[in-house]
Amino acid sequence: MQERLQHARNQWLQAYYDGDVPQLAQHEHPQFQLHNRFSGHIEGSERHQHIAFAVAHQAWKPARWLIASERFQFSDDGMTCHIESIASAPAALIQEFWMLDGAWHIVQLVLSALESNEDGEAEEAETMLTGRL
Repeated sequence: MQERLQHARNQWLQAYYDGDVPQLAQHEHPQFQLHNRFSGHIEGSERHQHIAFAVAHQAWKPARWLIASERFQFSDDGMTCHIESIASAPAALIQEFWMLDGAWHIVQLVLSALESNEDGEAEEAETMLTGRL
């Protein structure tokens, strides 16, 4: 189960970095949303037009996150998965919500800042998750 999800996730990430909008859309749920808590923006499938425009004008150069750790949490029935990643550069909490409906599709992506606690360790700035498993 995790291998199928990891394969779909790798394809989705590669499609994003390549600006391959048809492949990107194939791995996203029709109601996919990206919640960027850094900027306060919420994006849906309209971002595909922006990506395609940037690719066509050779301006698509997304930055890659340096991931320090990842944790996969599958629901009891194995039909959904919450992936939580901590990026060290820039410091961020990345939450992905995936659903299995014949194939794995990402439903939601949440990007938020990390804060340093008293011990100097990073922790979530916001702990509320936007999906239920």
